[in-house]
Amino acid sequence: MNCTSCGTGIREGLLFCSMCGSRVSQGMDSTDNPPVEGPEEAKKNAVGEEVCLSCGSPLRTGLKFCSKCGSSVVAMEETRKAIREAEEKARREAEERARREAEEKARREAEEKARREAEEKARREAEEKARREAEEKARREAEELERQRQELLQSIEHDFNQRIGSVMIQKAKAIWRLKQLEDTLHELQKKRGNN
Repeated sequence: MNCTSCGTGIREGLLFCSMCGSRVSQGMDSTDNPPVEGPEEAKKNAVGEEVCLSCGSPLRTGLKFCSKCGSSVVAMEETRKAIREAEEKARREAEERARREAEEKARREAEEKARREAEEKARREAEEKARREAEEKARREAEELERQRQELLQSIEHDFNQRIGSVMIQKAKAIWRLKQLEDTLHELQKKRGNN
């Protein structure tokens, strides 16, 4: 049987011309015997065989229209191209999103690491400052205690010297007084002897 529009030979059972897409006036109606995908066709379709986007029937190379539903192969190619472009765009966007998320994660981790390092550095500096202040305070206290000790020793030495000096002076005075008394007694004895 030939197509009444373009004259292309049409196999029995097909509903549309595969070259011009015209509906076949004779043959089975699509509601009487709809196309059913068999196991072999399903297998081929699963591995990438091109099928009609409208009815799912396999498309032979060189056909311009689906022989089962009459859909334009060119339109389907444009649709497939649009789908591939959309999938590629989605893939690139997903990769870009994943890249940005990875960069953001790395940035946050770097910031967190820098924050922890800064806190640790500040903690060590604070401990070092407290240690130096404690050492300086202890040094000043030790110096003050040493100064007080030296002052006390000097005061004790001064008092001791003063007391020793006073005793020596009193002793010297006593000796001098005793010498005067002895001289006076000696004079009196001489005077008695002369009388």
